[in-house]
Amino acid sequence: MIKYTSGHTKPFAQLALDFYQVLNPRSKTHFKSGSLAQRLNKLVVASAEPYKSFYSIFLKNDCSLLKKIITSEPIELESLMVDVEFIRTSLQLPEMSAEKDGQKILTEFGKEVYSIFNYNTFRSHSKCDWLLESLDIPICPYCNRKDTISIAPKGKAKHLFSIDHYYCKVMHPYLALSFYNLIPSCYSCNSTYKGTKVFSIKTHTHPYIDDFHSYYRFNFLPPATYLNDLNFSITLEKRKHVGGTSLSRGQKLIDDLGLEEVYQHNIYKREVKRIFDIVSTYPQSQAEEIINIEIAGQKIVKNYRDFKLAEMNLILDSVDIRHTLFGKLKNDMANYS
Repeated sequence: MIKYTSGHTKPFAQLALDFYQVLNPRSKTHFKSGSLAQRLNKLVVASAEPYKSFYSIFLKNDCSLLKKIITSEPIELESLMVDVEFIRTSLQLPEMSAEKDGQKILTEFGKEVYSIFNYNTFRSHSKCDWLLESLDIPICPYCNRKDTISIAPKGKAKHLFSIDHYYCKVMHPYLALSFYNLIPSCYSCNSTYKGTKVFSIKTHTHPYIDDFHSYYRFNFLPPATYLNDLNFSITLEKRKHVGGTSLSRGQKLIDDLGLEEVYQHNIYKREVKRIFDIVSTYPQSQAEEIINIEIAGQKIVKNYRDFKLAEMNLILDSVDIRHTLFGKLKNDMANYS
């Protein structure tokens, strides 16, 4: 729902390169213990052909393919998936995942690949703490209604949220640690709704490359009695200038994450009603009277914009959405009311 392109101090493109160094530390002469390259080297030594050739390809040209897998943006990752699949079939290696009882599981080969890009180990490591702090994504970028915060009791970080793999790590275990494949998100979006659904930038918007906010806006369809009850709908409608693939990809995200049905809950309707109540109490003509009030020659509220911020608790600047719970809802209300 909300686009993120920069972390706390650096744009994502630079953070992705830094992340590669964090995962793959090296001295002047060799890769250090625990690095991805060292894990690959161990498998090259221990494996027989054609597995040895497969793992060796990741290390060629100073780990060129390995670096691309960790740092490439989604559109490049989709090309890399095709390349890796071509390499696998050319070497006549087994598939990395299979279906069992209607669910995707890792094959033995898939488990071996996953052991290189071990997300489970990473999730409990300080490297994960570094990534999440650097990303600076405090609100779920999918729904914008739950925080993705960390706490540190006794100095040990605890992350009170999920990390979504946009591309399923079971189907693509070599993408388990790819920078643009790791999206801090709430449990509801990641597990309750997304689960094992197959996502692709061809079919769904991606919060690191798409501005869903510019594609869709919240609309409110209250009847005449909306001030007295909650009998109205909160919907997501396309903006007038949006069409083509952006529209269909945005709609697919809405459908698969249940965004409209979630926002129909009364907790969100009550917030909308609360703000509409303020609008009805302070129409712009009355707001202007408040704006003109001065104390000691100074205006308390400088303009209608400041009035909205103070009295209606709305978000007027789209850049503030990413740091505000229900920021998109409040921003769309500010432009609606």
